[in-house]
Amino acid sequence: MAANQDNADAAVEQVMSTVESLDAIRMTVTTLSDENKQLAITTEANEQTLNQMRRHVEDVRGANEKLAASTDHTRQEAKQLNTIADTLHKASSRFKT
Repeated sequence: MAANQDNADAAVEQVMSTVESLDAIRMTVTTLSDENKQLAITTEANEQTLNQMRRHVEDVRGANEKLAASTDHTRQEAKQLNTIADTLHKASSRFKT
């Protein structure tokens, strides 16, 4: 009879140990699940930030293209002004002589 009681006590201890282990596993899984949710939220926020950065880069590229075109136009206008200035200088030098 004492042997049966010892076996029953050992079985109860093993069950209690198993319950504690399962509870620890449950807590770990819950923690991992929460961390996974937070990671998903962070990933979504990072994706939105990345998309916004891409839009800004496109805006900057567009502005640079406009600036390049404007600079080219300004260069052409300056070249024309130099030509006009040279013509005026030649014309005015004819009056000086």
